[in-house]
Amino acid sequence: MPSVRRLAAIMFSDIMGYTAMMQKDEADAVARVKRYRQVLSDRVAAHHGEILQHYGDGSLTIFASAVEAVKCAREIQIALREAPQVPLRIGVHIGDVVREGDELYGDGVNLASRVQSLAPPGAVLFTARVWEDIRSHPEFRIVEIGNFSLKNVERPMAIYGLAGDGFPSLKRGEFNLPKGDAKGARIPSSARMYYILAGAVILTIATIIALRYSGFYTSDKPLTVAHSESPSIAVLPFKDMSPERDQAYFGDGIAEEILNALTHVEGLRVAGRTSSFSFRDEKTDVREIGTQLGVSTILEGSVRKAGDQLRITAQLINTKDGFHLWSSTYDRQISDIFTIQEEIAQAVVNQLAGILIKKKNSRSSNRVQITRPPTNRICAVNTC
Repeated sequence: MPSVRRLAAIMFSDIMGYTAMMQKDEADAVARVKRYRQVLSDRVAAHHGEILQHYGDGSLTIFASAVEAVKCAREIQIALREAPQVPLRIGVHIGDVVREGDELYGDGVNLASRVQSLAPPGAVLFTARVWEDIRSHPEFRIVEIGNFSLKNVERPMAIYGLAGDGFPSLKRGEFNLPKGDAKGARIPSSARMYYILAGAVILTIATIIALRYSGFYTSDKPLTVAHSESPSIAVLPFKDMSPERDQAYFGDGIAEEILNALTHVEGLRVAGRTSSFSFRDEKTDVREIGTQLGVSTILEGSVRKAGDQLRITAQLINTKDGFHLWSSTYDRQISDIFTIQEEIAQAVVNQLAGILIKKKNSRSSNRVQITRPPTNRICAVNTC
């Protein structure tokens, strides 16, 4: 299918804390994600948009108009306030994109994803390009939040959001901020106090660790529980190593599939998505990540795309010494990305279950089967 270049309003939406919901009450989480997708489908159709992909607990949607995109986002958030409520985050950006069938490429896609990742639940955030198109429409109440440094974006970007009508206050200190604020960004006093307190806590922890290892502090209890006898794992977002840097959402989808499947391996403790994905942009040593998350192993990986070929690499690392326990590479041709995500997740989980969990009975098996209805490609893992 030939590629088509066009200007589009790109909307990323994502349920915050979905993995924790699944772990707490799977039936309730399934009901919420089904409700979200039904509301999304109805509102997108009403505003002449198109849902291109569902990935885990989120979706990628495009519109021909920024006004329609923001109207749709606003209606979705208002609808999802009703029971059962869904803590959704939405980001919108206008950008030049290249489309091949249901695949969408370009910096605009990544920017929309970055904006969405900043948002608190219930919010609709957008870039200055969107603001330029909607500012003359009085039905929108808009607040300028400030400048943010986004991953792989050279200059800080101005971010705006919908205000009033029950939308979040959009105080900067409540945001899921990337590491380091943009120079010159307006930071309210509440946020500055937050940073001061956070710095004090970090300094205190660092002092305790320094004293512990210098011999001035002793304790009969271990400093962390990262290497307890119970096997445990954290799944980090798979890094996008494609030349175009346009596969971040696909890497997130694979990590999400694997993480959700691992929660069904009996005897294995799995760190939550919010905790694991907080290390997306960090260059922290895996041993330190293991200490912070309290896990004995880390699964990390990467995604590379060249033409219609995908290469996915996965690595299991011991957080005690930083050495690899297992690694594997999977090559696939792009066809149905959901099938690819399921296949890779199934292969990885079956490998990890045998490595991490010692069989107590020679007849027992730790094989975990990820199942999907054969004709419904919209369902997220464990939601059908």
